Amino acid sequence: MQAAQSPDGGWSGNWLMWTPLVEHEWGGHLTVARLKTLRAYGRLPG
Repeated sequence: MQAAQSPDGGWSGNWLMWTPLVEHEWGGHLTVARLKTLRAYGRLPG
């Protein structure tokens, strides 16, 4: 999961985004979700 992180520090979806606006909105949601997952599994400091 960490290897898929983009240079700006976020993550994007692995599905086709139909507009750049939707891609931007989903990017924020997915980044927060992945950070929570990494923290839950001890991959990030608490």
